[in-house]
Amino acid sequence: MGNNFNLITQLVYADFKLKYYGSILGFLWSFLKPLLMLGTIYFVFKFFLQIEFDNFALFLLLGIIIWGYFTDSTIDSMNSVQSKVDILKNTNIKPSTIALVSCTHNFISLILNLIIFLIFFFSAGLRFGWNSLFFFVFLVLLFILTYSISTLTLTLNARFTDFRHIWQVILQLGFWATPIVYSLSNVSVDIQKWFMLNPMARIIVQTREAIIYNIPPSLKQIIISVIIICVIALI
Repeated sequence: MGNNFNLITQLVYADFKLKYYGSILGFLWSFLKPLLMLGTIYFVFKFFLQIEFDNFALFLLLGIIIWGYFTDSTIDSMNSVQSKVDILKNTNIKPSTIALVSCTHNFISLILNLIIFLIFFFSAGLRFGWNSLFFFVFLVLLFILTYSISTLTLTLNARFTDFRHIWQVILQLGFWATPIVYSLSNVSVDIQKWFMLNPMARIIVQTREAIIYNIPPSLKQIIISVIIICVIALI
């Protein structure tokens, strides 16, 4: 158990260090990716589509950061299996552990990106309320969900080599089917309940409400989120 933990720790460190190895900006890309995406989407939605509401930039940035963590972790998990074939053959580490490594090293990037979010948050004159503490609940749910999906996609990709291309398409569809660049209020009331079957939608919406707008999450909605994510984890 101790040896596995040490190996996992070393793999997390190595993956985190090598992710941007060889690029000119290196680790700075971890910050630049969500900021560049924020700038592009914010420009299009504000100046072309003329969509604006309170703290729109923070609204976008938080959604992009959370979705980016989910995307990077699931893709890295599939790629890591191929790059770590020798480790899987020569140790008792399971493929699901490789998914754990990918989710953990991307979690470090997530925390660093959240620091950037906090800089914008306080610069906008906002302050935390007690409801912001629910963020840690959603952070745990996000990790469990991401790890579960990463293990599933990793397994499917090992069996069907075309799955990585299918997953890229699913992620693109998921980005627009999740209220990242728009508010849930923009969705017809009749289909909101179907949107909220998407656990990523639930996490992003509830996190924004708790942190940016200081709205207390409904206990019922939190329980539903936990049930949905637990079912996915069991699968």
